[in-house]
Amino acid sequence: MHEVSLISEVIAIVSQAAAERELESIHKVKLVVGEHTAAMPDSLQFAFELLKDKPLADTAVLEIERGQGEEFFIEYMEGE
Repeated sequence: MHEVSLISEVIAIVSQAAAERELESIHKVKLVVGEHTAAMPDSLQFAFELLKDKPLADTAVLEIERGQGEEFFIEYMEGE
């Protein structure tokens, strides 16, 4: 299940960005995941719920938009 390692890296990137911006919490993370990637959206959601950092992102939600091709990227994050 490579989705766990993908989400682990997403959380690391988002956490670093939050620290750089001095955010106390993350509310939402939006990913774009291409149709031709092997990443399954349900598995990404499950991994996110399992791995999200506490307390920084314990209430954060993950939104996934299906893209075209093999793209996989963080479109944005919301926090305060």
